[in-house]
Amino acid sequence: MIGYGKHAVLIDPDGNSFGPFAVYKEKLLQNCLVSIGTLHDYLGHVARFIEYVYASSIVGVEPTQQSLDVVIRSYESYLLHAQESSDKLAQDIAILTGRSKTCSPSSLPVIEAALTYFLELSDSLARASGQDGLFSRYLPNAIVPISSREAVKIRGGSMLGGVIRGGAKNKKKRASLFRATKKRMTNRRNSAQKRSDFEFPLNRIGALLDVTKCHRDRALYALLAASGLRGSEAAQIRAEDIDVEKRLVHIYSPFDRPNPGLTESEFDLLKWKGRETSDTFLIEPWATRFFDALIDYFRFEYIPGTGHPFVFQTLSGAARGRPYFASDRSARIKQFRKRAVEISVKLPIGNAVHSLRHSYGIYVLNYLPTPFGLGMNIALVSNLMGHADIKSTKVYARHEEEIIRAELDYANRLIKGLGPITTEQMLIGYYQQRIKELEAK
Repeated sequence: MIGYGKHAVLIDPDGNSFGPFAVYKEKLLQNCLVSIGTLHDYLGHVARFIEYVYASSIVGVEPTQQSLDVVIRSYESYLLHAQESSDKLAQDIAILTGRSKTCSPSSLPVIEAALTYFLELSDSLARASGQDGLFSRYLPNAIVPISSREAVKIRGGSMLGGVIRGGAKNKKKRASLFRATKKRMTNRRNSAQKRSDFEFPLNRIGALLDVTKCHRDRALYALLAASGLRGSEAAQIRAEDIDVEKRLVHIYSPFDRPNPGLTESEFDLLKWKGRETSDTFLIEPWATRFFDALIDYFRFEYIPGTGHPFVFQTLSGAARGRPYFASDRSARIKQFRKRAVEISVKLPIGNAVHSLRHSYGIYVLNYLPTPFGLGMNIALVSNLMGHADIKSTKVYARHEEEIIRAELDYANRLIKGLGPITTEQMLIGYYQQRIKELEAK
């Protein structure tokens, strides 16, 4: 690409201006879709993508419609990992083009937006002229006549067909070019678990921490109990996210910032279900237990100089020092359940570390003492827990019959002359009784 912004030109191997690129630039300018600076960035993204497609033919990719699917799928790895990519095609092209610089995952949505609009525009030009306006100059053999039935099949089952060919006509959502952008938008839990026995008993969390001798795990469990974070959110925190002096922990999407030192397979294990705020609300006594355990972890177990920024690490084996979130999930669950059994807590099948998040949700929504009574406002709790829908938070609300029973018990206690007791104390007492019932199951 030569020139800047509206003066930029993409030159093909024959030394001519590449037509679809020029039309793309003019459309962006005519529709006032982007600023000049953003225009230049968009054009750069498109130019690099076209270079990648052209380079794929040089490294031996057969120029067919099917192979273009493979080319586009490997492009994400090319951007994120360059010559360190585990994708052979992406690595070969990175070596050919001399690409060693990698981009941040947070850049992918912008790159995807630029490429998607370019592909859609190119497809419109192709249909209007009866030819493939995007790849005909570089990959002439990719243009093959197909029947209408075959065209429908390609649109329905191929990412290339779904994006380049204008998208699946009967679908409202556009296909995603990159896995990271798709994971960013869709990796959410839309339905709430409505099981009353899902939470870890509040009066047994202390015992769980006591029986956990590993400083790393004790810090992680205490953080989950104190903050209500998802396990993946807690496991992906970094040192800069923790303010020890102010006793604060912040949570950020790993896809909104660079992830230095991660391998490609580790990057693929990053998770993010979305949060409305980076703030957490830490409750005692688990907040103090977390910071105490964290100090012990850094003093006795933490492995410095690993090259990645994540606090929690794998402590043994071949992966020693690597991010803990990338370790075997089933082994982490098994260890948690084993410790729960040691303190006589029987978790239902399918429940493990996530039960601490449910304990937090139930406590702060119903029983946390505040200046206005028991429990925080449900909208605040929903915000702190990162729920996309407040309906997910409502699952933690105690049923009305429990409140009624607590108030009746309060009235009966006064009638029997058993001494004054506040409604708040009665509710907490009722909740503690319910915990004992759960433990007895």
